[in-house]
Amino acid sequence: YRESDSHAQSWDFDKKRRIRLRQGSAIYRWFEPLVTEIQDLSILHSLAGPKAIDLALRQGGATLPWKAQEFIGWAAMQGIVAGTLAALIVWQVAGVPLALAVAPSLTMLVFIHQIKTLKRNAAIRIRQFRQRLPFTVDLIALMLEAGGDMRQCLETVVQENQKHPIGEEFGRLLHDVRCGTSLVNSFAQLQERLRDKDFSEIVFSIRSAEELGTPLGK
Repeated sequence: YRESDSHAQSWDFDKKRRIRLRQGSAIYRWFEPLVTEIQDLSILHSLAGPKAIDLALRQGGATLPWKAQEFIGWAAMQGIVAGTLAALIVWQVAGVPLALAVAPSLTMLVFIHQIKTLKRNAAIRIRQFRQRLPFTVDLIALMLEAGGDMRQCLETVVQENQKHPIGEEFGRLLHDVRCGTSLVNSFAQLQERLRDKDFSEIVFSIRSAEELGTPLGK
């Protein structure tokens, strides 16, 4: 019973996730079967790299709940649509041979552009996170030394860093804590999302303090 219940919850979660993708992306909404069909093509994986895409989606704070393969399929579909439309226009102006040359070239260019844009945005975001992280750690340490608790610290960090990667990620962390996830596990989940060495050291310190029962402000 527990196994079937867990399976039902997983299916329901994936169903809701796909609904969000359809609502947020017209290309996915119109061409979902084709996206699903092409997302596992080896040639696309060799160009994009699912592991690299997964990391970029995590670090980039993607607004839609893409899986790496789905994003690859979506990016390819963007290229196919652009290439097809361009080919139709060129066909009317310059004939079939040029149209047949334009379609695959533009398809590939759009696909590569989408992949590079995702990775570039992720790199910018993680750099912004790193730049403000030392100030955030100092703020938390000062508040803890003044007698505040970690939840108050997180709330202050989120409030002081609205529309910034620090505020967005710590806001998600705070949400996890409010939903009942332990402080250590919430930080560990954030660490897993960002996979940043600097932040990993902070998570290690928090985990050590929690396991040893030492106040985090010490």
